[in-house]
Amino acid sequence: MQEYRRVELYVINRSNDIDIIARSRTALKEAFLSFEGAAEEMGLRINEEKTKYLTTRESKNQQRYFQIKNFNFEALQSFTYLGSLINDNSAEIKKIILMVNKSFYGLKRQFRSQFLSTKNKIKLYKTLTRPVLVYGSETWVVTKRDEAILGVFERKILRAIFGPTNDNGEWRIKYNNKLYT
Repeated sequence: MQEYRRVELYVINRSNDIDIIARSRTALKEAFLSFEGAAEEMGLRINEEKTKYLTTRESKNQQRYFQIKNFNFEALQSFTYLGSLINDNSAEIKKIILMVNKSFYGLKRQFRSQFLSTKNKIKLYKTLTRPVLVYGSETWVVTKRDEAILGVFERKILRAIFGPTNDNGEWRIKYNNKLYT
């Protein structure tokens, strides 16, 4: 099994979608100075108020500002980029699950309907509900806890689709391993 080490990333985010990403503060300063020089050659200047600083590693002594030359960039814990919350995956996953819940409850009658086949219910789930759930997931760093939360939610939907099972005259919900077979 390949072992991954946690790498600290530093980001300077501009409101007009120019991001500078580096693995060290030194590399970030060099990249920013290069960017600033290129901007000055074109007659542009950096707006300090719209530019923010973010690090992926939490530190107890994290500075409120990051200084490069005469610029002071405000440090953020997280920010929203293209609708996704950057640097707080658990909050992002909870937000997504709330959105998917709306989709699920909008389709709940169809998922529980006896007139639709299970095959059609699965198609509804895969085309209307699951894409909302996994949108942006390629950027998440998923912990075991996050994985468990997503699994519980998916099983909730699958139980609505498959319904209860009759076991020797007693009705019960399906076991987790039976939902995926």
